[in-house]
Amino acid sequence: MPTVQSPPLAALAFALLCSPFPAIADAPRASAPSALPVATQIVADQERGTDTLAPASFGPVDCPNIGDRCTAHGNIIFAGWHPITHEHLFIPPTDQDIAGDFTLAWKTLTGTDDISPDSTNDGAANHTNRGGSIANFPAFQACEDLSFGGYSDWYLPSQVEAYYLWSVHETIEAGGNITNFQNGYYWSSTEINAYAAWGQVFFDGRQVDPSKGNGHRVRCVRR
Repeated sequence: MPTVQSPPLAALAFALLCSPFPAIADAPRASAPSALPVATQIVADQERGTDTLAPASFGPVDCPNIGDRCTAHGNIIFAGWHPITHEHLFIPPTDQDIAGDFTLAWKTLTGTDDISPDSTNDGAANHTNRGGSIANFPAFQACEDLSFGGYSDWYLPSQVEAYYLWSVHETIEAGGNITNFQNGYYWSSTEINAYAAWGQVFFDGRQVDPSKGNGHRVRCVRR
């Protein structure tokens, strides 16, 4: 099991009062993303109807609420707002696989620094800045190969984007338009070092540092 790098999260209301996770800040090459509490604030504001951090209180016209199916945009799912850019964030209705395998390695072999520079909040940039053959990066490949809803610009979410998806996943699932997130580990595209990358735990919100060779779930995103 991957080593836990951040303490267990309390309820969202308590998390609003917390500073960024100190354990994450201590991890090699990965400081505590300032957007983690921002993501939590957006969720709390949306639930109260006082959405001050997102640019608007609603999503696109055809899918105004988190979890709605965007019928005019190929039935992709509206997942809310990117915690940093406030752009609309979308997901496909199911996890991604390669040839029926839903537990994918971040990379098939470890030992090299694969992304330079790494981003904690921009998964698309991590795709752009990744070196090496895509065939060696199954979790990335599952997103780059994905064509759904007429879109092919899907990417593996960053550490911050993965955390945000966890923080709204129950709201998304309540819309009834997706295959629910699994009660386990999902990859982010944010690298920690030559051997590990950030993963998001969907049953309790922790972020962990599994080996790049571990097999975990993938849910791609686009903006």
